[in-house]
Amino acid sequence: MKNYWAIVVLLLASISASAAIQPFYNYDDQGEYYCGFKNEAGKIIIADNYIMCGELSEGLAYAVMSRGDNLYQGFFNAQGKLVIPFNYPIQWESGSWFKGWDPRNFHEGLATVFQVQPDADFGGYYGYIDKNQNLVIPYKYDIANNFHEGLAVVGQHEKSRREDDLFGVINKSGKLIVPIAYRVILDYQDGLALYITDDESYEIGYFDTQGRSKIKGRWAMARSFVEGRAFVLESLDNFGTGKWGVIDKNGNYVVAPKYTDIKSYSEGLAAVMIGEYEVGKWGYIDTHGKRVIDFNFADVRSFKNGLAAVAVKKGKKLKWGVIDKNGKYVITPQFDEAFINLGDKESWMKLNNDETLSELHFGYHINGKLYFYDYVNATHPESSAIIRYEFNNKGKSLSQKRFSDWKSIVNDFGLSRQ
Repeated sequence: MKNYWAIVVLLLASISASAAIQPFYNYDDQGEYYCGFKNEAGKIIIADNYIMCGELSEGLAYAVMSRGDNLYQGFFNAQGKLVIPFNYPIQWESGSWFKGWDPRNFHEGLATVFQVQPDADFGGYYGYIDKNQNLVIPYKYDIANNFHEGLAVVGQHEKSRREDDLFGVINKSGKLIVPIAYRVILDYQDGLALYITDDESYEIGYFDTQGRSKIKGRWAMARSFVEGRAFVLESLDNFGTGKWGVIDKNGNYVVAPKYTDIKSYSEGLAAVMIGEYEVGKWGYIDTHGKRVIDFNFADVRSFKNGLAAVAVKKGKKLKWGVIDKNGKYVITPQFDEAFINLGDKESWMKLNNDETLSELHFGYHINGKLYFYDYVNATHPESSAIIRYEFNNKGKSLSQKRFSDWKSIVNDFGLSRQ
């Protein structure tokens, strides 16, 4: 079956977005999916003849079609007109972070595209086009990320190092502002990009938008800046464990390393854990490191629209509910799942610096509504039917519906706008 996680990512984005065209999906009897686009009224304006469809971004949405044994990417505008034809092949991404089909939307006026070239290690190279199909940055990179804050991370395969890739940073003129010489560089966030050097020092630091190393340290691990703060992990001990702290944009500690685990800041709050992994508790701190919600939870998610999913242990099982920013329950913990469980954790694509699809799954918070799930047969959840409960953002129950499996729930979300 085609990459199943792609449906989840695209579908979540499209349900959450308000756009002139939105992708929809249908499945055949073999479980293969096909996609097209509808308008906001639910009318099909582009038939489901494609195998991947993206959400509208900067006025354009990509679609992927099959032509012989190959896949090609094109772009539709908000009215459903094909404005960039299906001339761009889709490449199997071979960077350090994930492998999978890699169609791209436009970001900051440019889109990453691929050209087949026989001399390339991976069958071709990436470049960048503008919305008029001008090749703004030539095909020359083995790896090319989207532009963020006017800059893009690019990489080249280092043949002498076998499977290793090295990374640098270019601006929109294609000029390298950071040479392709680093083991890791993450996309710019909050004006800074995390890097790891490619030498024995294993230095972790942050480049500013001029390509200068602004912050550097000897941490074991670090995260990108979000809302002016970044989490860093102190050196690991002999047991491979360490503690997370929080730094500001000057590299100064706002919170000394003391947390077992963390999640990035969202809406001014970050989830942090104290205690050992198996028995630790989660709470929330603000950007000054002050605890604002007590450590009462066995698992948590970041805040979105003023709400966060949290879990408490009842017996040997976790039960999920929702809290507000005061730590008060909007929905008391009572449900088996807050996220659609797709099962195959080895297939998850790296989404950002600290969360994977195995954490995000398919969000409980969709278009102003909250979704939770109970197994009909909790003793054998892998084969159990599932009941989905729908609430508004005030915690009022709206509906419940029974499904045979998780796939049918994803399918129901996908067809709900017909």
